[in-house]
Amino acid sequence: MTGDNFNDWYRSLRIVLRVAGTYDYLFKPCPEEPPEDAAENVKAAWKAEYKIHSDVACLMLGRMSPALQRQFELYFPQAMLDELRRMFEKPKAVEIYDLVDTLHSCKQAPGKSVSAHVLEMKGYMDQLQALGKPYDNDMAINLINRSLNKDFGDFVRNFNMHCVGKTVSDLHALLIDYEKGLKDKAPTPQVLAIQKGRVNKPKPQANKKGKSKGKADKNKQVVAYQPKPKQNPPQKKENPKKDQACHYCNVVGHWKRNCPLYLEELRTNKNKKAEHGAATSGNLFMIELFNLTHKLNSWVYDTGCGIHICNTLQGFRVERKLSYGEQYLHVGNGAQAAVEAIGVFNLVLPSGLVLSLNNCHYAPSIIRGVVSFSRLLDLGFVHTVTSNGISVSSNGIFYFSAISVNGVFEIDMNDNVSKYNNNSIFSINKKRKLDLNSSYLWHCRLAHIGKTRMQKLQREGLLESINDES
Repeated sequence: MTGDNFNDWYRSLRIVLRVAGTYDYLFKPCPEEPPEDAAENVKAAWKAEYKIHSDVACLMLGRMSPALQRQFELYFPQAMLDELRRMFEKPKAVEIYDLVDTLHSCKQAPGKSVSAHVLEMKGYMDQLQALGKPYDNDMAINLINRSLNKDFGDFVRNFNMHCVGKTVSDLHALLIDYEKGLKDKAPTPQVLAIQKGRVNKPKPQANKKGKSKGKADKNKQVVAYQPKPKQNPPQKKENPKKDQACHYCNVVGHWKRNCPLYLEELRTNKNKKAEHGAATSGNLFMIELFNLTHKLNSWVYDTGCGIHICNTLQGFRVERKLSYGEQYLHVGNGAQAAVEAIGVFNLVLPSGLVLSLNNCHYAPSIIRGVVSFSRLLDLGFVHTVTSNGISVSSNGIFYFSAISVNGVFEIDMNDNVSKYNNNSIFSINKKRKLDLNSSYLWHCRLAHIGKTRMQKLQREGLLESINDES
């Protein structure tokens, strides 16, 4: 304790003394020493009481700065505390002002976990409640949501629309779950050029002197890159050995590249592919693996697939690894895609919620992620078919919408809140005749706020007293 932090020091002192059972010794004076002719039991009782006063005083002195220790070294607890309170204790009004100012200016620092941030703000609110200035639940939640950084913007919008009536503890738990999804987001992928089976990474640019652009360590010597001299490729063998057989037909005397049977099969397959392409050219769909028009986080909402499939480890929690070839997925053309692991994939949705895909199969060769319609149906998700696609919700909370793209339902991963409001969940019956002062009309005007919030606006005089219909 240096003086400025008296209130925090005093609070910690009370906690420690309550544990030790000596809290009362802060407020009662040390008894005077009995005379020499006093009874032995009286002297023993005084010594025991004196020891406790001395222990509490030493505990207080041990957590002070050296300057304060020298000033209060001979004080007993009650006298020491009275003097300290006169010197350093803030008036109640000043302490309330400082706490309110700190609470309203509190912002989530970069890199700070949302749990630590919420607990810090809740600590300030608890101190205000102990001083007789509590915050109601709605105000506390609004202050916490307002203090979050921009990564939680989607969460705050979704929370304000769907989570009216939640407590601060409920908000804390939801924020922790949402933050897990943020940490699992994949970084922006690097676009690589693929030429003849080789991946060409962009080379760093260099100036004329051979130094790469950017700041370099002055103590390090810059060495210009010198390519290795090219080696002449080994000469091809003109003819196979007499005892070498063809790897295709097992006939001695030629290699596979010159095998008549192998060459004939290549020509036949080539003709079949050409005929098939000409016959189905009108309905041919080509999937380009590195086409940037398709987002890497695109997901298909499939009514014909009985399992969830992911092709990335970002957001995937492995529960069981599989050896290569242990399990395959058979796709539409009969090809096999190897499954490398089975676990849980946390899919972060634009609505701000995290959809946990249990028993999800990780198959990196699959081009796009697949969310199974039947799996969500078994979990009780409600599907509403509209002109815009399929709207998926659970317990009255909107999760995502699947829109039709080239005949395939894709999960809409665009961050467009207004698009969700077009869903039938938020639609308003236009045939209903509304009074200009009806509760229902103001409920729709104010972004579907709850009944308690509307009553609060009425109490504050921002809304007139209107009918209290459902």
